[in-house]
Amino acid sequence: IEGYKFSEGAGYEAITHAVDIAKKFDTKIAVTLSDKFIIDVFRENLEVVLDASDLIFCNDLEARTLAKTESNNEAYNYLSSRY
Repeated sequence: IEGYKFSEGAGYEAITHAVDIAKKFDTKIAVTLSDKFIIDVFRENLEVVLDASDLIFCNDLEARTLAKTESNNEAYNYLSSRY
Protein backbone atom coordinates (compact mmCIF):
# COMPACT_ATOMS: atom_id res chain seq x y z
CA ILE A 1 0.00 0.00 0.00
CA GLU A 2 1.43 3.32 -1.06
CA GLY A 3 1.46 5.80 1.83
CA TYR A 4 0.73 8.75 -0.42
CA LYS A 5 -2.72 7.24 -0.99
CA PHE A 6 -3.68 8.52 2.48
CA SER A 7 -3.51 12.08 1.11
CA GLU A 8 -6.24 11.51 -1.50
CA GLY A 9 -9.86 12.34 -0.81
CA ALA A 10 -11.15 8.77 -0.67
CA GLY A 11 -7.70 7.32 -0.05
CA TYR A 12 -8.28 5.91 3.42
CA GLU A 13 -11.53 4.29 2.31
CA ALA A 14 -9.73 2.68 -0.65
CA ILE A 15 -6.89 1.51 1.58
CA THR A 16 -9.16 -0.08 4.17
CA HIS A 17 -11.11 -1.77 1.39
CA ALA A 18 -7.86 -3.20 0.00
CA VAL A 19 -6.83 -4.36 3.48
CA ASP A 20 -10.19 -6.09 3.97
CA ILE A 21 -9.83 -7.92 0.66
CA ALA A 22 -6.23 -8.89 1.41
CA LYS A 23 -7.22 -10.28 4.82
CA LYS A 24 -10.15 -12.18 3.31
CA PHE A 25 -7.79 -13.97 0.92
CA ASP A 26 -4.93 -14.36 3.42
CA THR A 27 -2.69 -12.03 1.40
CA LYS A 28 0.30 -10.35 3.01
CA ILE A 29 0.05 -6.56 3.32
CA ALA A 30 3.01 -4.24 2.82
CA VAL A 31 2.88 -0.50 3.50
CA THR A 32 5.33 2.19 2.52
CA LEU A 33 5.32 5.25 4.77
CA SER A 34 6.30 7.39 1.75
CA ASP A 35 7.15 10.66 3.50
CA LYS A 36 7.36 12.31 6.92
CA PHE A 37 4.40 14.46 5.87
CA ILE A 38 2.16 11.38 5.57
CA ILE A 39 2.97 10.33 9.13
CA ASP A 40 2.55 13.85 10.51
CA VAL A 41 -0.82 14.47 8.87
CA PHE A 42 -2.43 11.01 8.68
CA ARG A 43 -0.91 9.24 11.72
CA GLU A 44 -4.18 7.95 13.21
CA ASN A 45 -5.40 6.29 10.00
CA LEU A 46 -1.90 5.18 9.09
CA GLU A 47 -1.45 3.38 12.41
CA VAL A 48 -4.72 1.51 11.90
CA VAL A 49 -3.41 0.20 8.59
CA LEU A 50 0.06 -0.51 9.97
CA ASP A 51 -1.51 -2.64 12.70
CA ALA A 52 -3.00 -4.81 9.93
CA SER A 53 0.23 -4.96 7.90
CA ASP A 54 2.86 -7.64 7.59
CA LEU A 55 5.69 -5.49 6.24
CA ILE A 56 6.56 -1.80 6.54
CA PHE A 57 8.93 0.06 4.22
CA CYS A 58 10.44 3.28 5.53
CA ASN A 59 13.62 5.27 5.69
CA ASP A 60 15.29 6.43 8.90
CA LEU A 61 13.48 9.80 9.03
CA GLU A 62 10.09 8.15 8.56
CA ALA A 63 10.92 5.55 11.22
CA ARG A 64 11.97 8.23 13.72
CA THR A 65 8.85 10.27 12.94
CA LEU A 66 6.56 7.31 13.46
CA ALA A 67 8.35 6.41 16.71
CA LYS A 68 8.40 10.05 17.85
CA THR A 69 12.14 9.99 18.53
CA GLU A 70 15.37 11.42 17.15
CA SER A 71 17.25 8.18 17.76
CA ASN A 72 17.56 5.57 15.02
CA ASN A 73 18.04 2.87 17.67
CA GLU A 74 14.89 3.88 19.53
CA ALA A 75 12.97 3.99 16.25
CA TYR A 76 14.19 0.49 15.37
CA ASN A 77 13.21 -0.81 18.80
CA TYR A 78 9.79 0.82 18.53
CA LEU A 79 9.09 -0.59 15.08
CA SER A 80 10.37 -4.08 15.86
CA SER A 81 8.38 -4.30 19.10
CA ARG A 82 5.13 -2.85 17.79
CA TYR A 83 4.94 -4.28 14.29
